Order: sequence, then structure tokens, then C-alpha cells
Amino acid sequence: MEIPEVTPDEAIALREQGAAWIDVREQHEWDEARIAGTTHVPLQQSPEWVLRELPDHDATIVVSCLSGGRSGQLVAWLREQGYADAHNLRGGIRDWMLQGREVVRAGTPH
Repeated sequence: MEIPEVTPDEAIALREQGAAWIDVREQHEWDEARIAGTTHVPLQQSPEWVLRELPDHDATIVVSCLSGGRSGQLVAWLREQGYADAHNLRGGIRDWMLQGREVVRAGTPH
């Protein structure tokens, strides 16, 4: 299965249109740096969380992690569950930061 990916600009546009944006990294990674407006749900907890919090299979969902691997796993699972509008952030937060995009760092307000 091909994992649909979105660029940072596309992900931002989807969020502005109401998409949920889930960051599936571990707590220590989230604490270090995160994209503002994302919801932290570690990968192991994310399937249960999505089913509970986003029961509408028509929901638009963006998923991110450090480099796109873990988030790609969740996007693949979401697609198998019928979430046809789930997308992986290409390159994850690593590429986001390499592009000079803003992140929230530990000790700074949300």
C-alpha cells in the first residue's frame, strides 16, 4: 500500500480546513520540540485514540513523527480501517525543522 504524503504547506492547509493533526512520537521527543497545534498521541496509543476521538471515517487526518516512519505506520493502519483521508507528513518534524519552520520547544508556551 502506498502511503499518501503531504508537504508541510499542504498539511498546514489541511489543518486550516479542520483536519486533525496527530504527532505519534514518544513523550521525550514531544517535550523537546513539536509543531504548534498538533495533538500528541504516542504511536502505541494512537489506534485506540483515533477510534475514540475521530469515529467519523470521513475525517481528514495528518500524522507526523520524527522522520515519517512511525506516522506512516499509523496512516497505513488508518487507511486499512477506512479512513480514506489520512496523510503522512513527508519527512516528519525533522524535515519541518530543516526547512526552518517554527516549532515549540521545551519551556516555551504552546
